[in-house]
Amino acid sequence: MFFSADQISDQRSQELFGIEPFEPALLKSASYVLRLGNRVRRWRRQDTPIDLMTEDCAANSLGSVETVSEICVKQGDLLLVSSYESLWLPNGLAGFLSTTSHMSRAGISVTCDSQLISPGYGQGVPSELTFEIVSHNPSPVILHHGMPVCHLMLAPVSPQNREIALMRSIYEHQPVPSGPSMFEEMQHISKVKFPYAPKSK
Repeated sequence: MFFSADQISDQRSQELFGIEPFEPALLKSASYVLRLGNRVRRWRRQDTPIDLMTEDCAANSLGSVETVSEICVKQGDLLLVSSYESLWLPNGLAGFLSTTSHMSRAGISVTCDSQLISPGYGQGVPSELTFEIVSHNPSPVILHHGMPVCHLMLAPVSPQNREIALMRSIYEHQPVPSGPSMFEEMQHISKVKFPYAPKSK
């Protein structure tokens, strides 16, 4: 069950989780609306395939960070953009992201199906998110720094009874926006056998 607006406001006031900066006007009945940051990285169009199981796989395909006040998104573009807000979650709370209907009706996806924020995200150092923005609109669309783009919904997670060492998100505390790090994450899962051979540089 997702938190109501009252629960989001109350628990944040009690510092049980964090959203900074926080604007009460952005509360919805079951969500808080996150805004677009001003740092963007653009995937380049190229014919060479990108092997996600290669170290630093985006090095030759993902542009450097640009700081902007507005972004022009064309059909088929894939942009990685920072969130305006930073957040942290306790171990007993998970976050879920959903593109706002305003953005969806313009053919813009903000999450590219990456919707889960793991419990414990940003603990110690509140972290921004990386939005994965894709346009399906046949016309270019202008997005502005600070505009509301994405619902954040919060839900409690049942406590664990077993002592399991769970891996934290590799993207936590990374500079935002950051590219894919599947190879790097797999290096930390030493006991899992994969039917492929990751490629180091």
